[in-house]
This record gives sequence, structure tokens and C-alpha cells, in this order.
Amino acid sequence: MMRAGKKMTNPLSLCLLMAISVSATVQGIFYPFGSAVGDTFNSREDDSSSPNITLAASFPFFGRTYQQIHVNHNGHLTFNQPDTTFSPPEFPSTSKDIIAVFWTDIDNRERGNISYQQYTTGDVLHTATRDINSYFPHLTFTASWVFVATWDRVAYFSRTQTEATFQVVLISDSSLSFVLMNYGDIASPPSTIDHPQIGYDTIASTHYGSLRSCYVNGTIDSVNLNSSSNVGVAGRWAFVTSLQSTVFSYHVVGMHLTVSSAERLNETAVEERILKPLRDLLRERGVDVSGIRLRSLAGVSATAQGIFYPFGSAVGDTFNTREDDSSSPGITLASSFPFFGRTYQQIYVNHNGHLTFNQSDSTFVPPEFPLNSTKDIIAVFWTDIDNRERGNISYQQYTTGDVLHTATRDINSYFPHLTFTASWVFVATWDRVAYFSRTQTEATFQVVLISDSSLSFVLMNYGDIASPKRHPQIGYDTIASTHYGSLRSCYVNGTIDSVSLNSSSNVGVEGRWAFVTSLQSTVFSCPAEPTEPDHVVGMRLTVSSAERLNETAVEERILKPLRDLLRERGVDVSGIRLRSLYQTEP
Repeated sequence: MMRAGKKMTNPLSLCLLMAISVSATVQGIFYPFGSAVGDTFNSREDDSSSPNITLAASFPFFGRTYQQIHVNHNGHLTFNQPDTTFSPPEFPSTSKDIIAVFWTDIDNRERGNISYQQYTTGDVLHTATRDINSYFPHLTFTASWVFVATWDRVAYFSRTQTEATFQVVLISDSSLSFVLMNYGDIASPPSTIDHPQIGYDTIASTHYGSLRSCYVNGTIDSVNLNSSSNVGVAGRWAFVTSLQSTVFSYHVVGMHLTVSSAERLNETAVEERILKPLRDLLRERGVDVSGIRLRSLAGVSATAQGIFYPFGSAVGDTFNTREDDSSSPGITLASSFPFFGRTYQQIYVNHNGHLTFNQSDSTFVPPEFPLNSTKDIIAVFWTDIDNRERGNISYQQYTTGDVLHTATRDINSYFPHLTFTASWVFVATWDRVAYFSRTQTEATFQVVLISDSSLSFVLMNYGDIASPKRHPQIGYDTIASTHYGSLRSCYVNGTIDSVSLNSSSNVGVEGRWAFVTSLQSTVFSCPAEPTEPDHVVGMRLTVSSAERLNETAVEERILKPLRDLLRERGVDVSGIRLRSLYQTEP
């Protein structure tokens, strides 16, 4: 929740301009960094800093000019000396000139890199010149020097599985100076460390500004920084740092707009029927609408995300590396997992969307099942995945806690003839990963292994999935194919309708498929006759009523008659039930 900026040394403009944005292109805003461009890397030390860096050109900063800088590990820059402070103060408060990119308690000893580089010639200067003239068109500017410092997938202190990626770019022509702050994927900081500080402060705080003042409770929404901006570019904030008259201000805050439609909308329809009327409405109210444009379009399943088991840095997942056709290392299981007559103590989470037990597998062209191979395989969404630039692959296992209660409830619901209590759960998630050579695509899916050491089950959960170039394989296969099953057999032409997976199911829960994997008598079967890929599995029903209806009234007066009507026509109505009830004003 955002609020209007409060007064600092001069009145601030308001946090008022919205931009429909997601992080689809965030990584593209980063200036070049890493070993590929010859960056210098900071040491792997907690609460440390770079050595004193001599600048190739002077950098003006609110009336002072500097020839040196320090890249501090905890996400901030200082000029005269390094700073190891891990608890960022409020601004104004300091006695030094500081640029806070994402100042919090960072620890790069086990995860992530901090690096820097400066430029006086080349393409980076052309990019900087273009950017500054775009964001500040009232100035005529040509960059002669650029300094780039990047915190690439660094972790928070005591949370080594978390990741945050951000960057600061200093730009100057020796007279004018600017600072760009770029934000990629940033995990939510744990409660054990202080909320981040972002902005700048000067000696005696003659000039200062903080993004904290843009939020109602003063706490920056770190996770969504990659969709916020003050210059209309998702994930980027830009400031003039040389002019004495500069006032810290906010313009583009960022908004992710979700629209329900009874039909599929393409980009043209979204532009004409949603964005144009929105711009007209806001323009009438005096809002600058130049930043409102479509950055991505994705079909959304109303309930799919709710079926996912917890995942990500917030729950301490272990993350796979960013490599094409790679895998996790061998993961030792905290409890044995029975799989069709064999019992395993280890597993591999392969990048291309499948699990194996005895060894990793880098195959990116999924075979047909039965494969009659020498390995046991669980194919969640086996296709040519590439997580080098987009998305995360992570995993976690549980032997206590709420996840086990959830798993127990789910299994007893789907297989009521069994009496089951989960003692172990393994969750692997592919979160917004891309397909090979198609870095702008996204697919989100998850596999959950559940066991009591005797019985075992596999749940497969599907969120938003872009149409892949290579048809996926989904199901399982065993050594010599004594047991196997594939969703390909559930479709008339053998091609899985990937985009609609989040509305398909074999257990009556949209986006979820469940299988028993321990019983020798298990036979794979499709939930109904093979379906054409364009059949709709889910339905969202909107009903107008002159009175407010509670769940009981909806069940008795709407759903029951609907089931009776469809049943008369031979339709299986077991999946028709109330999943959510929304009251809307006429």
C-alpha cells in the first residue's frame, strides 16, 4: 500500500502514477555485470566492503566532488570510508554522503556475488546517455563515465538460501551526475533483520530521500521492487544527484492489474477495451498516463496458485543453480520413499521438469512412456526448460509441521479407501521458469512427494504455463516399465494442452493431479474419456441476485438445480462445487 510522500527539505510530489507492470523484462534493465565483462569481485565476508576504489572521473554529489568510492557488502555506497553497518538508519540521520541501493543485513559468504566496474568508453556510455536523456528530457546530457556495482543473488544474514539481486549505476559527465537503481528478484527479508533502506542522504542531510516514505507503514515492499519505478521502467529508479535544487520525488509506483473476462483477450483487445479507457479516466483526473502500457499478458487460473504447497526463499527452500539442462545434487531424503516396489533414500530435481532417483538426468527431449529404461522417473512437466535468465527451481522436505497436516488431509480426501497419516513430504517447484531459447516465456509447476514410509503418493500442481515449443511429458515410468502412465494418453492426439493444465485434474481440484506410487496394483487411468485439447474443464459462474446469498443459499438455490440439470444430460457433476463466493455491488 502506497502513500503520498511526506515533506523533506522541500515539498515532494506524490506517489500517484500507476504502471501496469510485472517483472517480465526486469533482468533486461540491468547494465552488464559479472566476470563476462571483467568486473572486480568483492571478498566473501560478512559486513565487509570493497577496498578504496579510485574513480576514473570525478563524481559530483550534491555540492561535493569525489574521486573514490566504497562498495559496502550490506547494499550501500560511501565515499570517504567503508561502512559495515548492517542496521540501516532512517533518513535523514547520517553524517556522511551515502547511496543506499538496498541497505540491509547482506551476507555473501555462501551465496551470491558483489562486483563492480567503471567505464569511460564503449556501449555502456551510449546506453547511459540514452537512459538519462529519456528520464530527464529537460537536460542535454552525454555520459563520459559510468560506474556499475551489482549484488547478484546475495543472501541475507543467517538465511543462506535466500536471494536478492540489485544494482546501482552512477553516471556523470563531470558536471551533472545521476544514480540509477535496478531491482531484479528479491526475496522478502526475514524478520530477524532490519527492513531495507533505499535512497540517499548527505552530510548534515542537506539533501535526502527514502523509499520508506512511499509506504504507509514505512516498510518497503522488497519483493515487488522489480515492478516499481519513478521513471516508467519496471524495476528501475532514477535520481539526479548533482543539482542543488534536486528534490527526492516519486512518480511511477507500479500496479499489477488482474482482469476477469469471459473470453480470451489478446493484446489488441486489452489495449482497446481496458488500457485505453483506464488512461482516459486517469487523464481526466490529472494523472500522467504515459507509463501505463501492457508489459505482459497471461491467462490466470482463479484458484490454481492456492493449490501450491509452500515454496521459495520464504520457507527456506534450497535453490538449484542457474544452468541449462542441469540438476540438483543428489538430495538425501529424510525418510525413505517407496516407489512401485523399490525404496529410495535420495532424489534428483532435474532442471527439465522431472525427478530421478539413482542419478541426475539432463535429457531435454522427453520420451514416450513406456520407456523400458533402467531408471524410475517422475515427469512433472518434462520439456526443454532453461532457468539461466528467468525463474527459480527449488526444493524442500518436511518431517513436522503444517505441511504434513495438509498432505494428510489431501491424501485422505483423494483416496478415501486408505487410512493415511503423512510422516514426510518433499516439495520441488519450478517457479516462472522459461523454455530454452524463449526467455520471455514462463511456466510454474510443482511436484509433492508424500509418504508414511509404507504408502507413497505424488501430487502434481500446475499454475500459469505458457505454450511450450517442445511437447511435454507428464506422468511416471519405472525400471523396465512395469508401471507407467502418461497424461499424453488422456488427449486424442497425444498432445497435452499445457496452457489449460491449471484447470485440469484427476481428483476434482483444478490444476492438481494425484497418483498412488507405492501399490503394485496401481493402474494409471485418465479421469474420463480422452479429451480434445480445446475442451474447457473449469468454469467460473457469475450470478446476479436481488439479495445477498450465503454459501448455503448458493448450494441449495443454484448449484443443486444446476447439477440436476446436467445430470439429466449425462454429465458427470462430481466436480461442481462452490470453491469461492464473492459479493459484488451491482
